[in-house]
Amino acid sequence: MLHHVEEVGAQDLVPPPIFRGSYIDRGQLRAMLDTLAGRGYRTWTLAAAAAHRRAERRLPRRSLVLTFDDGCRCFRDHVLQELLARGMTATLFVVSGELGGTNCWDRPAGGPLERREDLLDAAALRELAAAGIEIGSHSRHHRDLTTCDAAELADEVAGSRTELEAAIDAPVVTFCYPYGRFDARVRAAAEAAGYAAAVAIAAAPAGASSGASAPAAPSSVAAASAAACATRSAPAHALHPAAPPAALSPPPLSAAGGGDLFAVPRLPIRPGESPFELLLKASGAYPWWSRLPRLGLLRALRRDRRPVPAAPAARQGGGESGR
Repeated sequence: MLHHVEEVGAQDLVPPPIFRGSYIDRGQLRAMLDTLAGRGYRTWTLAAAAAHRRAERRLPRRSLVLTFDDGCRCFRDHVLQELLARGMTATLFVVSGELGGTNCWDRPAGGPLERREDLLDAAALRELAAAGIEIGSHSRHHRDLTTCDAAELADEVAGSRTELEAAIDAPVVTFCYPYGRFDARVRAAAEAAGYAAAVAIAAAPAGASSGASAPAAPSSVAAASAAACATRSAPAHALHPAAPPAALSPPPLSAAGGGDLFAVPRLPIRPGESPFELLLKASGAYPWWSRLPRLGLLRALRRDRRPVPAAPAARQGGGESGR
């Protein structure tokens, strides 16, 4: 699971993003794809993988689905060429009510300013689909669906499918819960809307922090972000909220079978992750491995992309503080 891929790292972007854990640079993407290709991994769209599962066919060994959320312009500018150069594919989840707009859900009135990201329009999405990229729905306005009433939920889930199919002139069969938040009612809405599968975010095990997770935000902030999208209001930001206690935690999904196709867990790719951690995630071993006591092993394996500042003369020999 990825969001943004830029030519440079988050620390070098102007303005820099607040939620840097959503950004990797193109060099890391290249290295990631080369590592997967070198280990013999085959990429699938989520739609194709779900069709295999529904036909009760086992996916080939070393199969995986790459997903990208939000439909930002950086996918076309920095990701597509890298995928095509390696014969790979991916699923891109887009917000149907904001095609050609901006990430307004990240910028509600009254919050700290976040970096503005331009979104792909319908014509660009049609070109991506023609290149073999699956276009899936990420709702109409990127709302926290667990806070929607029945009419709003139908509009965000079923309405987004209708709207997106009309925009790209192709079937839309997969769904991504905004913020990874869903409950039994939201899951039922995705199935009733005719999707073949829906994805969430795998819960992070206790003590398995990547150093890039976002703090929880109250539901009022999520509601404000939805209002910002609906009204195209002035820029402001709410960090991606964590799943509330009432939300469901997606169970593991195996290539051979088992698991819920409407609660497919995904593992985020973070800036600076090591090849070892990437392969743990690709193999499906990361959830159990990350629960083992590691004494900071993952942190040590990650490449630190931040520039190291020179030590002030007055503190020569002093240690660098962690954060």
